[in-house]
Amino acid sequence: MKTKKSLITLASLAIILLVGVGATLAFLVMKSGPVTNTFVPGNVEVTVQESFDGTTKKSVSIKNIGNVDAYIRVAIIPTWEDDEGNPVGVSASLDDLNITWGSSDKWKKADDGFWYYTSPVPAGDSTENLIASATVKTDSAGYNAGYKMNLQILAQGIQADGVDSNDETPVEQAWGANAAGIVTGGNS
Repeated sequence: MKTKKSLITLASLAIILLVGVGATLAFLVMKSGPVTNTFVPGNVEVTVQESFDGTTKKSVSIKNIGNVDAYIRVAIIPTWEDDEGNPVGVSASLDDLNITWGSSDKWKKADDGFWYYTSPVPAGDSTENLIASATVKTDSAGYNAGYKMNLQILAQGIQADGVDSNDETPVEQAWGANAAGIVTGGNS
């Protein structure tokens, strides 16, 4: 008899508990309304800022238009083009230009041919000038053949913060350990 009474008491407590939890959940659902997710994913996006007056490219810098701090690297690619903007078969190099480099010591050229900005660039900010000015040398082969120089500045950015499960930074993962040594000042 005692066991039967204990089971009835236990079953009654379980029912009261279930009803109480159900009523609480129903109340919370009815009163709290929808919850808005405020998570904003990181976005890295960069754009080249420069001016060009028809003969001289000036004030070349890179702006971080993303929403997180980013490391930036740049490839500088010269090509000769005809009057319609089509590439031609004349070899082009930076030696075909008179370049005045920017005065910042934050730009470093690496063995992979890229120029790396050694400090993270905050969202909304820009690098210091990589190139102060660049003009075509009048004694270059392409110029003498009547072609026009197209000096392309190709910029890439990568998130500055974070590490993966192997303690590798985004720079190490995407650009390699040598690049990480350049941008972070290490000796990789």
